[in-house]
Amino acid sequence: MLMVLSAVLISACSRDDDDVDFSGIYDVSIVENMVWGNTPGTLNRTGVLGIKVSGSQATVEGIISTTGEIVGNTLYLKGTTEQDEVGYLTTTFDPATLTGNVLRFNTYQTGKLKSNGVLFPFSSNAQFTCIKR
Repeated sequence: MLMVLSAVLISACSRDDDDVDFSGIYDVSIVENMVWGNTPGTLNRTGVLGIKVSGSQATVEGIISTTGEIVGNTLYLKGTTEQDEVGYLTTTFDPATLTGNVLRFNTYQTGKLKSNGVLFPFSSNAQFTCIKR
């Protein structure tokens, strides 16, 4: 009887991976510090982010679009590269941590963006705070 009770207690305490659910819609607040050419600035933006989960894999769409892998309460997002007529950007992500209904992570971007037909160097780091609805 004591062994059965111990086994139940051990399995109940080791369920942290099962308790974390990244799936859902998040309201996003972003503070981005950037330098474009020689001009620094700070942008405050808001948006929406949706996360779909299948096993340990996640698909992220909305204000950012990427995929990632979930380990415990951490989402490891895959970096992206984008290019269009106004320039190109490479984005990398710090691990995203979900605590309760709050997902937090930082992004880093480098590349070049056009202004008046001229490409200027661009870099930024942004802090994302995402509140699950």
